[in-house]
Amino acid sequence: MPAEIPLPKDPRHQRFADLVLSGVKAPDAYGQAGFIGVKASSVPVLASRLLKNVHVSRYMMAVRGNSAVGMVASMQQKRELLYRIMFTPLRSINPNDPAHKDGDLIKKYKRVVTKTGETEEIEKLDPLKAMDLDNKLSGDDPEAKALGDLAGVLARLAPASVIPTGRM
Repeated sequence: MPAEIPLPKDPRHQRFADLVLSGVKAPDAYGQAGFIGVKASSVPVLASRLLKNVHVSRYMMAVRGNSAVGMVASMQQKRELLYRIMFTPLRSINPNDPAHKDGDLIKKYKRVVTKTGETEEIEKLDPLKAMDLDNKLSGDDPEAKALGDLAGVLARLAPASVIPTGRM
């Protein structure tokens, strides 16, 4: 859920921040935001100072934070993609499909046109790598499980005072 964005008191400050957030350089944004009657030589310094203004910087941080909300894939989304990589047959992937269904599963695509006709070469993402990643995400990774089991056995065998701490 997006956080509430604290608006700067001066609307020009908000316009300035919005312009900078959209990629406009701070000195240019300063003029475009409505700050007029300032010597051209002073604009870079004033723009830099305005970027450090507590209300402007708080507003910009909140906008950046809200734009990132929902940008991180959930565990379920990651595992669903890995499932599709593992179980979608290559022959069912059509790179010419206007809906681009399963286009995210294509690693390489090459169309070769010769005198005798044209062919398409499609390479799908590696299902074995996807299976390995899925095992790690699910906790079914045999290597990680074996290391965890070994650590548990060692902890039970050795008294706590014998385990080296790395300090001398």
